[in-house]
Amino acid sequence: MKTVFISGAFNILHAGHIQFFKDARQLGNKLIVAIPDSETLWKLYRMKSAMTDQDKMAVLSALDIVDKVVFCRGNRKGLEFENEIDIYKPDILAVTTDDQYSAEKKEDTPPAVQADIIKEKPYTADIKNPGEKTQSATIMQEPLREARKEVPDLGEEKAEIEPAKN
Repeated sequence: MKTVFISGAFNILHAGHIQFFKDARQLGNKLIVAIPDSETLWKLYRMKSAMTDQDKMAVLSALDIVDKVVFCRGNRKGLEFENEIDIYKPDILAVTTDDQYSAEKKEDTPPAVQADIIKEKPYTADIKNPGEKTQSATIMQEPLREARKEVPDLGEEKAEIEPAKN
C-alpha cells in the first residue's frame, strides 16, 4: 500500500485543487492532506483563512478521494508539515509544478519519501479571454478582489445603515 501526502492552504477549494487531489490519489492507495491551521497560516504566510479550521477539515474530509486530513503547525514556510511527514511516513510527497517551495520540499524530505512527483496545476478555459487558459485559483479570486474594491473603507468609524426606500 502506497500513501501519498499533499499539503496546502486550500483556502478557497476549487476545481484545480480537486483535480490535484485526484492526480495525487492515483499515485497510491491512500491520500493524506495536510493543511496549516489558521494560526500557522497567519504566522507563516500572513494569510487569513476563508473558513474556520473545523469547516475546512469537514469540507476536505467529505471528499471521497481524501483518506485523512491533518493540521500542520510547523515553523518553516513551505515545510510546515515536516512533523506530519515524520508521523505518517508517506511513500510519496506530491506537489504542483507551480509550488514555490518544491525545491525545498524535495531537498528536505526524508530519503524514504519520494518527493519528485510533480503534477501540473490544472488550467481552466478563461471566459473573459476565449482561447486562453488561466489557473482555477485566479478565476476564483478575481471576483473576490473586485467585490473588495466596492466595499468602502470605513476605518474606525461605524457606518450608519439607512433604511431601504420603497
